Amino acid sequence: MRRWIPRACVSLCLLLLTAASVVASPTPRPELEAEVEALAVDAETLSYDQKTDTVTATGNVVIRRGLTELRADKVEVQRNTGEALAVGGVSLTDPEGTLVADQMRLNLETETGEITMGQLRLRRNHYSLWGDRIEKGEGQRYRIENGQFTTCDCEEGCPPEWSFRGQEVEVAADGYG
Repeated sequence: MRRWIPRACVSLCLLLLTAASVVASPTPRPELEAEVEALAVDAETLSYDQKTDTVTATGNVVIRRGLTELRADKVEVQRNTGEALAVGGVSLTDPEGTLVADQMRLNLETETGEITMGQLRLRRNHYSLWGDRIEKGEGQRYRIENGQFTTCDCEEGCPPEWSFRGQEVEVAADGYG
């Protein structure tokens, strides 16, 4: 099973899509409304563009489902392509870890994506990645630009005992670095 903190964002974005289906659907769909109850979206504006099939939440966006919370200035989901974008002060937290970035782009179908100017900490795997740009490939493959990777559990602000650092760092959970 692919594990990456934005997996939680996939759930949130899919539920946001469901919420948009309820809003955009001309006939009530009780089965969708029940799913929407598990999701809390707080934003200054929430809109749906039928022409581009895009859901957009802007202004102090907070999306919660269970113990998972996504915060950003703007979250946009293109339903027809499965692409999601969170911009500005992005923070994603759940019991498995935390992600903080300026921007996060995610493909909901493949669970691949990238974050810019970000940091990712996964508690279960003890991964910490940070860099100017982090790409998440298929499975547990990461490419980091101008960044660092470690499995050390370090206190916030303390340097890790060891790490890989470089202009271009590639990491695979199967042991390749």
